[in-house]
Amino acid sequence: MPRRIRRIGRFGTALLFAVFGLVATGSEARAQGVTTAGVSGRVIDPSGAPIAGARIELRRDDTGAVYTSVSDESGRFHFSNLRPGGPYSLEASRIGLQTVSRGGLELSIGQRLTLDVQLGEAAVPLPELAIRVETDPEFDPSRMGPVTVVDQRTLEALPTISRDFTEFAQLSPLVVVDEDGVSVAGSNLRFNNIQIDGALNQDVFGLSPSGVAGGRARGRVIPLSAIEELQVLIAPYDVRQSGFTGGVLNAVTRSGTNEFDAAAFGFVRDEALVGDAVIGGVPRTPGELDNLFVGFDVGGPIVRDRAHFFVAGELERR
Repeated sequence: MPRRIRRIGRFGTALLFAVFGLVATGSEARAQGVTTAGVSGRVIDPSGAPIAGARIELRRDDTGAVYTSVSDESGRFHFSNLRPGGPYSLEASRIGLQTVSRGGLELSIGQRLTLDVQLGEAAVPLPELAIRVETDPEFDPSRMGPVTVVDQRTLEALPTISRDFTEFAQLSPLVVVDEDGVSVAGSNLRFNNIQIDGALNQDVFGLSPSGVAGGRARGRVIPLSAIEELQVLIAPYDVRQSGFTGGVLNAVTRSGTNEFDAAAFGFVRDEALVGDAVIGGVPRTPGELDNLFVGFDVGGPIVRDRAHFFVAGELERR
């Protein structure tokens, strides 16, 4: 089981940076592809009339990233290219009107959350107003075709031996994962697209059962702990997704936050933990087996509310 490590010495931190690359997330730029989310809506008064010139501030609570916008003549505002996940907090204000805040907003890959914010006159101070916003993922108007989203909490909670993120695609009811690979809606694995932050990461020769380069040698293109969210798309009605006839496994990577956080794990398997194989109706013992799997991840701020880092690594000896 992972053991949380809250304090990291200077020497350990320097060693981690020397062995593994540093991923700085001061910029919210993304590779080409559908890897972000958005928030849009209108600012209105109690009668439903639009309010122009209202200041809208959207803040990601765990990283301190802040985005601002001003409502136009029709009261509309828009935020795009947001990192999936959250929680986000939204605050709308204008001189002479009360300030309204909404928190706990969670965004999924490709989602465009729509919010209407109503501002009233601020004649007297009002107590804090807490509003709980819930969206229905099944009837979200931003969805285009059948889709399953696997968030970070699910990736951490479910058991896995291979620690290959493509295995979690079978949480979609239209996906089957077996020794032949990932089959989406009955199609061959060679017809799928595997994307990480919008960049293709699949085996172009189609020899790997996992669909990723190096899969035949049990290689993985990215540590499982580095995945923020996995999206499984089947026949999306989106012109930005192309080049496949099976399905899309669309993953986005994690970033650091304003809090230092680290985890490490390790497990060992031998022949005592493996059952006999039946070949030609005859049970066969597995023979000698020695499988060692270790890994770690660490993240935190470089400059609070501005730039963060996240590093993850895994090592398997079989």
